[in-house]
Amino acid sequence: MQTLTVAIGAKGIDFFTKHYVTDVLANDLKGMKFPDHDVPGISEFTIEDTGSTWVYCENLDVKLTNGKLQGFDPAYQGVKQQSNGTFTLTYDAVKFTVPYTWTEKWDRKACTRFGCDPAKSQGPNSFDYNPSIGKLDTTVTVSFAYDSGRNSYDIKYQSSNATPSDSSTEPPGDSVIQHEKGFWGGKHLNTDAVAAIGGVEFAKPVQDSINPMLASIPASGKLTDDITFDFAVGDSKLAFPGDNGITIGVTGEVAYKGTPYPGPQPTALPVPTPPVDDHHVEVYVSDYTVSALHWAYWKAGKLDLTLRPSDLPDPDSLKVKTYVTAVKAFKPYAAFAMTAQVTPVALPQKDIPQTYEFAQVHEFTQATEDILQKQLPSDVYALIKTSLDGNAYTQTSDLTADLRQLGVAEQYDEAIEKATRVMGMVVTQNLEFALFIEDGKSRPQIVFDLLRTDVLQNLALGRSGNAQTMQYDFHKVTFDATLKSTTVPGFDKVDFGGMVWPIIGEPRYDEALQKLGKTGVALPIVQDFTFLFEQAQLSIQEHYVSVLADVAYKNA
Repeated sequence: MQTLTVAIGAKGIDFFTKHYVTDVLANDLKGMKFPDHDVPGISEFTIEDTGSTWVYCENLDVKLTNGKLQGFDPAYQGVKQQSNGTFTLTYDAVKFTVPYTWTEKWDRKACTRFGCDPAKSQGPNSFDYNPSIGKLDTTVTVSFAYDSGRNSYDIKYQSSNATPSDSSTEPPGDSVIQHEKGFWGGKHLNTDAVAAIGGVEFAKPVQDSINPMLASIPASGKLTDDITFDFAVGDSKLAFPGDNGITIGVTGEVAYKGTPYPGPQPTALPVPTPPVDDHHVEVYVSDYTVSALHWAYWKAGKLDLTLRPSDLPDPDSLKVKTYVTAVKAFKPYAAFAMTAQVTPVALPQKDIPQTYEFAQVHEFTQATEDILQKQLPSDVYALIKTSLDGNAYTQTSDLTADLRQLGVAEQYDEAIEKATRVMGMVVTQNLEFALFIEDGKSRPQIVFDLLRTDVLQNLALGRSGNAQTMQYDFHKVTFDATLKSTTVPGFDKVDFGGMVWPIIGEPRYDEALQKLGKTGVALPIVQDFTFLFEQAQLSIQEHYVSVLADVAYKNA
């Protein structure tokens, strides 16, 4: 199962690693301590030569301890994708020091032409030692994988290499080695003193810094305490197509209080190709996720409405007296108010009150009307602009019927149908609309089955709590109210539901749907990274919604 698929292009990988290195890993490296280090291979050397006496240093043992970085500010140079999900990060740092404690022990041997005295042990003596590095070129190779057991994405350290250059390793001023000009002036100690820097084990800072960030991805699916999206790897798994980008299939399973969405399994969702332009990421979103969110909202009771006269702009809309002239059966109750209840009801043989499907629709938006303005006579265009602006149709026949009613000639049908035809997501909702007469006794009721059709419009990215989501508006297309039952004696006004629903129930139900749309479908993302909401490009395709986006980092 997968309801979301994600593709990250080279620009996205570079953006992530750049900020990971400069803001996270760099901070961890700054506080990293270096391993203790011996300086081996120092042969006996002369300390004093007067021509008649000689003093030698033997068995010099130098230990470098308590090494740390000072003035270390790594600069990100880039990332290169290798084979099988491995990535090599490159960065360098210039003009920093690695302060050590230099501790030495040695044997002092004094000789004359007549012989040598027994050697005397010297030390241990400790000094500050501050080798400086002109430049350190570093590469760190890591692999990106998914651990199904922990439902977690992991960066695993593979190897690292650090090459120091332009180093200065002046010894402590009071060290005996100041007398060994040949050894000190050559490359031996110079190279050896910085060998510890080049051989630093980068595994811990790499894994400790980035894996907690990746572990935040599942948490990005928590819309509320009760509504969650699971971002485990789906059917397409984690892949690296052509070693040029990352693709991930994501289950995206929705649950309400731990109970999974019971709707039909999603159709096979394709995987986007990693963007090759400047965009960071593309996400495909299936209709399952939108429908499942609707179901969870319903289960949470967020679409149930109870309305009283004081809840409406015109309280008389829920007073029986308003309708006595049109409905004679209301006359005995003329003095009473009514309560309205709107309740989504599960569709037959299903535990969901709605269906979502991708389909061709007709929408009169600014974009489609701009096309029509160029293709239609000015009077025909003006009529359509005035009468149909903002309309949406799920059936071409309904559009045609409206055109005939407006008096638009058939010869323009093809152009109008073609210009307004777009791929849309169509929502069918099953509701119960009930009116209760508050007579203080039996509460006579009139109950209608109401079937409403909407299309989703104005898709955008936004934030809902801590989650980043794909959001949308509901645009009503049609509704049909059918009398289901009544306990009002003599009530026979079968079209009454269609007459009062737009006045009583629809405005508040529209508000509830808009809140649902502004909650939106959660999208997986790493903590501290945010989709650039305003720049995202969203489009409805034949079987999914495409989201092409860039991301920003908190400190960028």
